[in-house]
Amino acid sequence: DGFADAAILPDYGRQGAALIVTDPEEVGELRRAWATRGRSFFVNAGLEANFDFLLELERFARQDGGNHPRIAVAGKPCHVYAARRANMERIAPGYEVRLALGLFCYGNVQPLGSTAMRFRELTGLSPTEIRGITATAGLVRVVGSDRRTIELPLDKFASFLHRSCLKCVDFTVPWADLSLGESPQVEGFDVAIVRTEAGEKLFHRALDTGRLRVWSPPWMTPEGDIPKILADLTAVKRAVATLDR
Repeated sequence: DGFADAAILPDYGRQGAALIVTDPEEVGELRRAWATRGRSFFVNAGLEANFDFLLELERFARQDGGNHPRIAVAGKPCHVYAARRANMERIAPGYEVRLALGLFCYGNVQPLGSTAMRFRELTGLSPTEIRGITATAGLVRVVGSDRRTIELPLDKFASFLHRSCLKCVDFTVPWADLSLGESPQVEGFDVAIVRTEAGEKLFHRALDTGRLRVWSPPWMTPEGDIPKILADLTAVKRAVATLDR
């Protein structure tokens, strides 16, 4: 409220179309849509997601008729990147992306064929049973539908990812105003990375309204473990993307 006229959650393979919210009282729908069963797996991947999302923006603007010109986007790196790079004057004249919330992404595990078979052999899970993916230093933790957690070395996990995901250079969504993702060190907590002035205003507004609670442990400093882990994982991601190209 006050930041944008409409919030958009890109299609993650379950709704069939982007979820659009124009009433601040209904913004909880974004969280519920993001938490749908299988959301960690059914994610549009890489370049395809860019094109899909641009079409969603164009469709929204055409149907909206100029009523909600300031857009907030909540999405994975590929969606936020597409929103930031979009030529809005061409695809949605009069509209602008005023706010971008980035959600950490460790990639989309491919659903079919030999990749899915190898994933099952190594983890005991099929890709459709994935309910959560997070990473620590050198390891990826996969949570299954039965709440089991399997840890895989980062290099082995990378072999299961969609090819487009291997081209992504940063899972922490550096193009967003505010990036959010599960802490690689403190169970049950998310890390919030404030990247812009707009992101800082949103962060403090959320604190003031009580919608967000914050804990800053002593080691959460620019030189601490969590920033170092995220920086190391990002360096690996960029190295993989460079090799893949």
